[in-house]
Amino acid sequence: MGCLAEVEEGDLVSLRDNAVAEGKLIDYKLEVGTTREARKEFLKDVSSFANAAGGHLLVGVAEGPPGLPADFPGLPL
Repeated sequence: MGCLAEVEEGDLVSLRDNAVAEGKLIDYKLEVGTTREARKEFLKDVSSFANAAGGHLLVGVAEGPPGLPADFPGLPL
């Protein structure tokens, strides 16, 4: 997957269809929570990628079976 400007719907569908699970380089989030605890958890995830090999944090992705993408409702604008 390239930079955000290069990501297309087909890339996300491919992750789902190929059952690409969360791991060291990819994390799925339905939303960024608004509570202090939820924001803290989100920043922890961002920091873990920044302090490791990097990775992709995909927000707006609903999970199905544990760690697998199921749907792509996106985020409200």
